[in-house]
Amino acid sequence: LMKHNLRLSATRRHSSFRWDRGTMEESKERKIRVMQWNTLADGLAQHGDFLRVSGKHLEWKARGPRLLKTVTEANADVVCLQEVNRYEDWFLPHMQEMGYDGRFCAKPASPCERYGYPVDGCALFYRTEYFEQLSPMRCICYAQLGKGSSQRQVLQVAHLKDKRVAKELFVVSTHLKAKANPESESLRREQVREMLKLLSKSIKNRRQTLEAGGVVSAEPAVIVCGDFNDVPQSSVVRAMLSHPLGFQSAYPLNEGFTTWKFRTEGQKKATIDYIWYAEGGEIGLDSTEGLASAESIGRNGLPNEEYPSDHLALVADFEWLH
Repeated sequence: LMKHNLRLSATRRHSSFRWDRGTMEESKERKIRVMQWNTLADGLAQHGDFLRVSGKHLEWKARGPRLLKTVTEANADVVCLQEVNRYEDWFLPHMQEMGYDGRFCAKPASPCERYGYPVDGCALFYRTEYFEQLSPMRCICYAQLGKGSSQRQVLQVAHLKDKRVAKELFVVSTHLKAKANPESESLRREQVREMLKLLSKSIKNRRQTLEAGGVVSAEPAVIVCGDFNDVPQSSVVRAMLSHPLGFQSAYPLNEGFTTWKFRTEGQKKATIDYIWYAEGGEIGLDSTEGLASAESIGRNGLPNEEYPSDHLALVADFEWLH
C-alpha cells in the first residue's frame, strides 16, 4: 500500500493466527476487503479553492495516475468511489484490466459542469473472480426517494454473491449533501433515512424470495460506504448507529480525520467518510488500514504531491462468520 495514504493498523484486528496452510487458504477465502474513497473530481480539484496547494498537483495528468496507484495498491475486492467523472476514459478501462467490473452513477446535475468538465458521480466496482451480481446494480437519485427535486446526490446499491463461499452481500455507495449548516444537515439526515429504508426493503424482498423457495435466510451481510459530509457527533451519524440493522463504523469514530484542507473560508479537518457494516449479520470486522497523520501529510493539508485527493482512502477487511 502507499506508504503515506494507507498504513496497516494493528488495531481492530480480531482474527487469530492460523499456522496450517490449508486453514490459511480457507481463511483467505472468507475475507472481503472494501475500499471507500472520495477521489476529488477533475474540475473540482482545479476550482476547489485549495489555498495551499500548487496548481500542478491539481491537474489530472498528475492526479490520475496517483489515484489509480492508490486504488491498485489497496487491492480491495469491493471499491466504492465518489466524485468520479473520468469513468469511461480512465477508471473503467483500468479497473477492468485489473479484473473488476462496475457501474457509474452520475448526478443529474453536477458542479463540474459549470467549469466545463464531465458530470461527476459514484462508481462501485467488484472483483469478478470473487463476486457476481445477483441483480443489476441500482443507481438512484435521492430526489426520487424523498421530498424536493433539488436533491442531486445519488446512491448505488449492489447485490452481490461471493462465489467462494456462496453467500450474499448488499453494498451501498453514496455521497450525501455538502455544506455545514442546519438545513444541509437536515437534508443529509433525510437522505440517510431514505437510503436505509430502500436498503431494508431490498433485504426484506430478498429474504421473502429465499423463504418462498424453502431457503432459511440468515441476517444478510450489509456494507454501506460513502462521503457523508458530516462528523461523528452529527444527527446523520446517529441515524446510522440507531438503525435496526445495527450499523457500526469499521473505523473508530473518535480518532483521526478523513479530510483536511485549507480554503478561503478556513481550515476543515474532520471525519466525514465512513465504512459501515451491519453487526450481527453474516460478516464481522477483521482489521482496518490506518489513516495518515497530519505529520505525514504535511502542514499544507490535502491534496498534495503524495495525496491526489482532499479525502483519505479507507480500507477495511471483513470476514464471513458462518
